[in-house]
Amino acid sequence: DLQTGNKLHEKSFTQSAGILSNIVFSNDNNKIVFNCNDRTIKIWNIENNTLDLICNHDETVHCVIFSSDNYNIVFGCSNGYIKICDMITNTLSHILKDIHAFSYEYPVTNIAISSDNSKIISAGSKRIDIWDVAAAKVLHTIHGHGSWFNHLAFSPDNRLFISCSDDVKVYDTNT
Repeated sequence: DLQTGNKLHEKSFTQSAGILSNIVFSNDNNKIVFNCNDRTIKIWNIENNTLDLICNHDETVHCVIFSSDNYNIVFGCSNGYIKICDMITNTLSHILKDIHAFSYEYPVTNIAISSDNSKIISAGSKRIDIWDVAAAKVLHTIHGHGSWFNHLAFSPDNRLFISCSDDVKVYDTNT
C-alpha cells in the first residue's frame, strides 16, 4: 500500500519454472503469463495457484503478452516469427512470418496487440512491423530507430502506437 507502506496480499508459486522473463498479467487479473529459458510459455492461475504449460517450442521466446480478450497468448521468437497460441485448445492458431524478413537477424523482441485484437506491432533489430492478424500479413514496415527496441504500445483507440529505443516515436497505425 503506497499510503501506509504495508505489504499487500502476496501469492507465489514454488514449482520449478526455469529462469523467467516477460511476465504479464491477463486483462482480468486472474492469470500471469511468462516465458522461461527452457523454451516454454507458462500460465500461472493466481486464484487456484496452478502453473500450466501453454506452449513448448523449438525457438527462444523474447516477448509474450495476452490478447486483450485473454483467449490467446502472443509471443515473438528469435527466428522472426510471431506465434499466437489459443489458451483453450493449447494449439497454435496463427503463425505470422514475413517471408522477406525471416532470419535470425530479425528476432521479434517486442510485441503489442491492439485492444480489438486485429493488429499486432512487432519490433526487433531496428525495424517495426504492423501486422493484420486475420490476414496474417505485414501491412507496413517502419525503419527509423538507431538502436534495439525497449517497448511498444498501442493507444487506447488503436489509432496510434509508440516505440521506445534510444528515443521515443509516435506513429499512426494506418500509414
